[in-house]
Amino acid sequence: MVVLRVLAAALLAASLACATDGGGGGSAGGGGTAGGGAPGGASEGVVVLPEDVLGELEAFLARPQHLLADRVEVDASRIPFQAEMVPMIDPAYVESVEMAAPRAKAIGLLLRTRAASPMVERDFPRLQVGDGTVLLGTREIAVRTWLEVDEAEPVFLRVKGTGHAVYRDDASGRRITQEVVALRASIRRSGSGYVFTSSVE
Repeated sequence: MVVLRVLAAALLAASLACATDGGGGGSAGGGGTAGGGAPGGASEGVVVLPEDVLGELEAFLARPQHLLADRVEVDASRIPFQAEMVPMIDPAYVESVEMAAPRAKAIGLLLRTRAASPMVERDFPRLQVGDGTVLLGTREIAVRTWLEVDEAEPVFLRVKGTGHAVYRDDASGRRITQEVVALRASIRRSGSGYVFTSSVE
């Protein structure tokens, strides 16, 4: 689970580091596309997030929800998700491969089943996000953790499940079954402050 004061301090340190290194060149107007591209430009300012917004992120990470699909793509900000995403796999059945990332701005990881015809859960790549969110790919899960801090959207998680996708929220009982399911959560700038948003569709 995210410790709020640690997250706020880490974002501040990362933001100041971006300014010192001169990376990215200015604040951006928005993030990248779901399941795909990098966030906007790296921040040159100081990111300060309110406690209530961080609390909403903490509640989201604790929500019991599952996404199952043939292929799952994950794009996430390094803070806090590098520490919150944990592969739950048996190496005998699922391999873990580092992926090349565009212009070295992200850390890539591919979890891929070793089974020619995966049939049981042990064959499926599995990624735990926080205490509650579980991602299962019957074929593979591709993870990209983006290194730069975007002042306009300093925290984001974008998940896309493709192929026989099923989403379930255990708390509410909500269920979605369709070819593609997108799960998104972010802390983004709104006016002079920051807000937390999340969606599943």
